[in-house]
Amino acid sequence: MLIAPLNCSLNRRIIFFSHIVGIFLKLGGLTLAIVQIIKSFGEGWTTSNIQTLLLGIVLVVLGLKAILVNLVSRIILSRRAKIIKICLFIFPLIFTVLLLYVKWKLGYESQSWQRINSEGGLVEYGTSIAYILTSIFTYQIGKTFWSENDKFLGFIYFFMMGLFLFIGLEEISYGQRLIGFSSPDFFKDNNVQGEVTLHNLSFFHRNLLHQSYILIGF
Repeated sequence: MLIAPLNCSLNRRIIFFSHIVGIFLKLGGLTLAIVQIIKSFGEGWTTSNIQTLLLGIVLVVLGLKAILVNLVSRIILSRRAKIIKICLFIFPLIFTVLLLYVKWKLGYESQSWQRINSEGGLVEYGTSIAYILTSIFTYQIGKTFWSENDKFLGFIYFFMMGLFLFIGLEEISYGQRLIGFSSPDFFKDNNVQGEVTLHNLSFFHRNLLHQSYILIGF
């Protein structure tokens, strides 16, 4: 249940935010738990499996709507809300520094770092999730502008939503490695990785890929 002093507009935003984050937490937690249970049939239960299973359960519990909405509401109304907002603002910088430290500690050539940074690794899936989440929130902003008859800003945000969703799906090859479907002949012949992605098509990859990174970053 939401805290009474919050106004209706803020309530809706909290519920929407909690709903989206909750979906990802529950999906992530269920995936971790199911994978560990399946692995246990072949390898038996190890300390690592049990810890990962418990982490999955915790993520599912945190993703429950009642818990997440109440938690977000209390954070917003907290006397330390300003400090929390500052922490959230600098979190990307902290995360980047942490990632660089892990890279330095493990060593660039180490197998552990290669697994984290490789195709289908933590960095790639993390990037994809960030873009997909951004597309969902961007859609909500565009929907708000559109309902207030500000069609121009609404269109811009809908366009950005499509762009973010496209990049997020491109990062994971539209789930090709997760689902395990094979590439059509066109992509086998014209994609530098043989995957179902547009940004790795031979012509684009050789001539426009890095320029596009600069343009999008700008």
